[in-house]
Amino acid sequence: MRKLTKSRFKLGMTCPTKVYYASHPKQFTNRLKDDAFLKTLADGGFQIEAYVKDIHFDGKGYENADRSKTEENLSNTASWLEEENAVIHEAAISFENLLVYIDVLEKKGSVLNLYEVKAKSAHGEAGFFNDAIGKRGGISSGWRPYLWDVAFQVYVLQRAYPELTVKAHLILADKSKTAHRNGLNQLYKVKRHGDFDIEVIRPEGALVQKDFENPLTVIIPVDDIIKNTIFSGKDKQDGQTFDELLKVCGHHTEKDQPYPTLLKAACKKCEYFDSSGDPDKSGWHRCWKQNYSDVQLDKPKSYDVWNIRAQKHFDLGKLFMDDLTEDDIGADEGRVKFTNKERQWAQIQSAVIGQSESTVKDGLENALGELKYPLNFIDFETSMAALPYFDGMRPYEQIAFQFSHHILHEDGRVEHHNQYVNTSPGVFPNFDFVRSLRDSLSTNDGAIFRYAAHENTVLNKIYEQLARSSEQDKEELMAFIAHITSDKDRGIGARNMVDLMALVKNYWYHPFMGGSISIKQVLPAAIASSPELKDWLSQPMKSAGISSLNDEGHIWLPSPDSLDPYKSLPYLFENYSESELEELLESDDEARIADGAAAMTAYGKLQFSEVDGEEREKIRAGLLQYCELDT
Repeated sequence: MRKLTKSRFKLGMTCPTKVYYASHPKQFTNRLKDDAFLKTLADGGFQIEAYVKDIHFDGKGYENADRSKTEENLSNTASWLEEENAVIHEAAISFENLLVYIDVLEKKGSVLNLYEVKAKSAHGEAGFFNDAIGKRGGISSGWRPYLWDVAFQVYVLQRAYPELTVKAHLILADKSKTAHRNGLNQLYKVKRHGDFDIEVIRPEGALVQKDFENPLTVIIPVDDIIKNTIFSGKDKQDGQTFDELLKVCGHHTEKDQPYPTLLKAACKKCEYFDSSGDPDKSGWHRCWKQNYSDVQLDKPKSYDVWNIRAQKHFDLGKLFMDDLTEDDIGADEGRVKFTNKERQWAQIQSAVIGQSESTVKDGLENALGELKYPLNFIDFETSMAALPYFDGMRPYEQIAFQFSHHILHEDGRVEHHNQYVNTSPGVFPNFDFVRSLRDSLSTNDGAIFRYAAHENTVLNKIYEQLARSSEQDKEELMAFIAHITSDKDRGIGARNMVDLMALVKNYWYHPFMGGSISIKQVLPAAIASSPELKDWLSQPMKSAGISSLNDEGHIWLPSPDSLDPYKSLPYLFENYSESELEELLESDDEARIADGAAAMTAYGKLQFSEVDGEEREKIRAGLLQYCELDT
């Protein structure tokens, strides 16, 4: 009998049809599958689970280590639960056609304590309940998947062992606590040997007494929420109660039948998408082809419109952009800059009509004319880890380990003025990062550009770290940060960074952007709209008059049809003897640092001292070149 697992039930919360696709993994493409390890490694999920087992359960207990051996695991768990007291890691529990693996199951006499470990964080128990419970008494959307996950486990466990009392708990990273030593993160090294076999390596006896006295996690009892809010039917997911969704997912799993297709705006992010368009491989195409032809499926979808409330239009049967009218959007016109509605309507018109020209609003010239030369462009690479790298840091506290700084002079020269990267294991970089950034930006008093809010947010976090530090120059560094940032309490600095994304949003639209103003979409759009820019980036940087601190011979657009400079970044690890490193840095076919998540993972890898000098230098070079391109 095919089992409904908790992972499939969680998929059913987003779309019941996905349960069928997940039940046939060899047939249907899952485009998130290859990225799942990178994402999980980045958020510290495996590390936190191993840490919790060490801290709260003294590393002891029975364990079902290999989830591929379901029948053996079920038998083991049942045998261990015959004891009066037991701790079981990865406890396998089944009831009818439902199957769960419980992170930690503790039996104490007639009580079963269920512990679900999550890399998600909260500011202590009080902070969790403030965040998890909405104003109307229901569960907030951000916490619903986690709590319904626990509820599913409780449901199966209680029915499998009705004679015992089940108590449920979440164990989370606690952002109200701080690490008391360097290197806690590096004690837990994750290795993957296959889809089911994940190993966390940690040295014997690595934890010390202070670790046990000051755990960075919090255990939260969630029985009341599960019984009084979820099982009672008070909380709903897309209009369905827990019992209703469980019945739907369980029935269709048992019958091995897909749930009747319901197209909705969330289809945009469906992981069961294969670019071949074959409905036997692509769940997305299977769903949509039940109602629409191949020709219709090629039409732009309404859910792709920038910043739109797409579900409202889906509810009205307007699934495609050519279904939308000006009345649907309310396309008011802004003379000086785009209104949100006008930008949406410009995208719809360009997609439906096939327009290829860009639109520039009148206010752009004035906005640029107010800027003081030389123009400074900066970009940061940062990391956040569930288990901190350094003494005094909280879970998921910001680490800034790299920046790049370019200067555009008034005569058109582009100078790669400076860069900073700290890849040394065990060295806290944030304050030296700010010192180096201050020195770099102090060479002129021109405008400073960032793209989106990230750099402003990071600097404000470091401001808080400096405030509670004992750095001798902390007042000077805090004053520098206040000078170039904005903050709701401190106000706007005299040299506050200019958000280039806001300039794009307000004054410029190009069809190549589609529904995104991400730098990864805006850059190819800029290149497509400017033959001069394309020609400029198609030469070696030195020939184009661009200085580089890394490789002046590099060509960002090496082929005539290229519009994406990120694809020119070098492959880093083709001949590396440990295949694990390739998995860490990029999944699929790209062993290159080509996005922020990969850069963050690379930094985490470099905190392990066993990476040799040659490979450390290759990763460092890759990080520098990636950050250079962003600026």
